[in-house]
Amino acid sequence: MTTEPTPLRDNGPFATPDQARAQLAATTHGIPPGSVEPHDLAAMPIREALMLTRVELTDFERAQVAALGRVLDPEACQVIAGWVLRSYLNSPQRSRN
Repeated sequence: MTTEPTPLRDNGPFATPDQARAQLAATTHGIPPGSVEPHDLAAMPIREALMLTRVELTDFERAQVAALGRVLDPEACQVIAGWVLRSYLNSPQRSRN
């Protein structure tokens, strides 16, 4: 039995793989094991970060995100997602809106 993840999002910076893995577990919490391909789970943090920051993707770009999930480990995908989210949250344009 797993416990519910913390409601607080950890956008990094990630000091260890375990820290990135903990946020990945929170992102994928509740997804039944085996119901999603492992590379789709790995890419999920990147897709989520792009969605949260309102980045619109072309079909080609969506395919590239999926490809990243096939070649990078899940922790690396979580780190990339953290970069996207931190960049968005620290954007000067965002603070003017």
